[in-house]
Amino acid sequence: SALSRLTSHVSLLFALLALFAARGFFSSASASAIDEGMALFVAGDYERAREKFAAHLAAHPDDPTALYHLGLTERDGLKSKYCFERLVGTHPDHPTADLALFEIGLFYFTSPANLSGLAREEFQRLLRDYPRSPLVPHAHYRIGLIALAGGSHEAARQALRKAIQTDASLSLAPFARATIAESYLLEGRADLAVREVEDARSQKRTEPVLSRLFRIASEACAQMGRGAEADSLSALLVARFPDSDDAYWTRSAQAERRV
Repeated sequence: SALSRLTSHVSLLFALLALFAARGFFSSASASAIDEGMALFVAGDYERAREKFAAHLAAHPDDPTALYHLGLTERDGLKSKYCFERLVGTHPDHPTADLALFEIGLFYFTSPANLSGLAREEFQRLLRDYPRSPLVPHAHYRIGLIALAGGSHEAARQALRKAIQTDASLSLAPFARATIAESYLLEGRADLAVREVEDARSQKRTEPVLSRLFRIASEACAQMGRGAEADSLSALLVARFPDSDDAYWTRSAQAERRV
């Protein structure tokens, strides 16, 4: 959720609040409301925090910090998106504007309706307007996922490679590499899928996607007629990651083949 993704930014926002208060931007009453809201937010009491942020916005409807946090704590997705849109529209240079824009993209990206085109536009807007944002690799990654879902495999790989190139923390790169390998598998280019898997496994921090890499490699070997190797990789996957989604998928596929 938006809350779990972005609570790491709380320290930054506390610093901003201190700066605004020092410059006299808030009245004592409104400062109290937003300070209380931040304290409740950090404590995990999002219901009461939302009430405090809403109260502050009643007096200061365009306050970016309150808009951002109300967007995070609002349960209604459309209302949440409205807060983020208002923040970006009224304070495009605020330190949370890129975060808010990314949340707008995620609203469309995760929508049960087919809104991937709108999501892509928002992520592209982030890349254009905030090229130094730490969310740039995440925007590239999601643009890649959207392209892959639409069957544009080469465009997906281009976006995913940009995600890898811009991911200084290396937290996203393993997922991007695994998705590139999967794109080749979907095209029936098993040899390139295996090559990508081998490249991914040679990199750092692949643990979160190891089960996925084993599954892709197993499927690629099966496509190339290397049945024994495919079975060996599947057995290793199930033994090493028995509770993973990839192991579940592998067991289900094996059961279907036996029927």
